[in-house]
Amino acid sequence: MQRFVRFFSAFLLPGFVFQNVIMAGGYGTGRELAEYFLALGPKSAILALLVTGGIWSLLCALTFEFARCFQAFDYHTFFKALLGRFWWIFEVTYWAIVLLVLAIIGAASGSIVELTLGWPYEAGVLALMGLIALVVYFHSKAIALMLSYWSFFLLLIYIAFFVICYALFSKNITAVMDSATLQPGWTHKGMQYGFYNLCFMPAVFFSLSALKTRTQAISAGLFAGFIAVVPAFFFILAMCSAYPSIIDATVPAAVLIHNIGSPLFGFVFYIGLFGTLVGTGVGMVHAINQRVGKAYEVRQKIMPRYVRSGIALLCFLVAFGISKFGLVALIDKGYGTLTWIMIGCYVLPLAFIGIYKIAKQKRLSTKSAPIL
Repeated sequence: MQRFVRFFSAFLLPGFVFQNVIMAGGYGTGRELAEYFLALGPKSAILALLVTGGIWSLLCALTFEFARCFQAFDYHTFFKALLGRFWWIFEVTYWAIVLLVLAIIGAASGSIVELTLGWPYEAGVLALMGLIALVVYFHSKAIALMLSYWSFFLLLIYIAFFVICYALFSKNITAVMDSATLQPGWTHKGMQYGFYNLCFMPAVFFSLSALKTRTQAISAGLFAGFIAVVPAFFFILAMCSAYPSIIDATVPAAVLIHNIGSPLFGFVFYIGLFGTLVGTGVGMVHAINQRVGKAYEVRQKIMPRYVRSGIALLCFLVAFGISKFGLVALIDKGYGTLTWIMIGCYVLPLAFIGIYKIAKQKRLSTKSAPIL
């Protein structure tokens, strides 16, 4: 049993945390999958998804190894090691992204609660806010386990989604796949979506402290990309049952649930999706808590737990204020701009400076960083 726990913590846990964090919003509802993948056609969608998975695997492998080499399990330590005195560029970018993401998932949670339970929109937002504040109250190990268990539950839901759709609409899915042709642009779309989600990577750092060898770090990174795209693969196949009209649907998942005609499965799915929104918020806020906790540690103090929840509530209130001022309509453009900044201050430095520093690292520390 202990051997399995060690294997899971080192090789699979970071991947499940990564999957949970990136699935909120568009991925979980199918909107982004329809826009970035299925709009190219089913066969091109699968190839584009493989490109995305490859980018995530390579980037995660390099990120995890750099974090292990420099014992950088919070984004502040990581980017001080990578960027030196320019680390603050990433910090400013990350805070902006956190506020945008919290605004998005807050709106999504309000819509889910309104749709499934008929409760007021604000009830969903408050429920999400409260759950995020509650979960981040706990320490890193507990949070990582909660996110990984929920990711496994989500994987089962998306597999069930495909199985049910195939059982009911197998002729549609088969006909769509047989008639599909390979369309150009799938490489570009796969790369675009892969880089689009880079903003979520810092939310995974806290789960890397169990990595003790280069083999573990690289293997965990490669697994992470694979784990993250598996639900998308099943979801795209399920969406083929309503292709091509589903491409224009605001919430493709709602279309499929309506076609299936099972209120029970719809309820279970939306519970899973709501939990994903919580997981994304938890991951991103916990990354900030890790950064603040490191500052306490430097001053030889322990970060009070109530501060963790307080930071979550403060971030959410600011994000909610942003949405009230009407900036949510600009989130798409903001996301795009911040993603390009992320490539400039994260991907490119990691690909050049990071590899150089890893290669020059003569003594790789095998001591796990303490969990805050």
